[in-house]
Amino acid sequence: MTMVKHCPRCNRSEDEVAFYGEFCEDCARKDVLEKVKNRVGIVVCKKCGRIRVSGEMLDFTKDNLESAINKSIKTNRFKLVEYDDKTAKGFIMERTRDGTIKSPFEVELDRKSINCENCFKKAGGYFEATFQLRGDMKRANVFLGRIERYFEKHGGFVTKTEKVSGGLEVYVSHKSIASALISSDRLKTVRSYTLAGVKNGKQVYRNTYTVRFEDEIVTRPVRKRDSL
Repeated sequence: MTMVKHCPRCNRSEDEVAFYGEFCEDCARKDVLEKVKNRVGIVVCKKCGRIRVSGEMLDFTKDNLESAINKSIKTNRFKLVEYDDKTAKGFIMERTRDGTIKSPFEVELDRKSINCENCFKKAGGYFEATFQLRGDMKRANVFLGRIERYFEKHGGFVTKTEKVSGGLEVYVSHKSIASALISSDRLKTVRSYTLAGVKNGKQVYRNTYTVRFEDEIVTRPVRKRDSL
């Protein structure tokens, strides 16, 4: 005769409730939740609204908030369902040999507001490179939009844009991102360098990239002569 399993904590039997290992479902769930802290700190930039995940400032999205919570509670088991400024609600998913225990879980969010490095630098007018856009202004403005989107996507920013005689001066945060954009778009540029100062005993240069957009040539269809 097979003996009925009983939970060593609450004495319920496997005839009454599902078991996960040696414990009943309820006691196994309690054991999971006792190991997870229900208060976590998140860092959010008060200017751009991005959230810090593993030392990197990312857009504040549901997925990135979930990642930040899991990093804080040192697990990848929390699945976020909904959240507001103070709490995040979801489930703790614990895999066992007998299946996955899904436990409702609510996390209190201890929000810390900061000025992220990018916003701090931008406010101070920081820039490492300049794009000089010359020639056809319509095409120059289209490329300005491309610069703004590319830098935002890759964690940089446009510090400022100035209209000058003959075009635009676009000051950007990172030389590395500027170089990557030039390579990505296979741009023909004229490059120059300006000494910006000395850091840790080494000379620091700012890069200038001149991009010239030729005026678009409008061609009109040639009208055929009537046959004689």
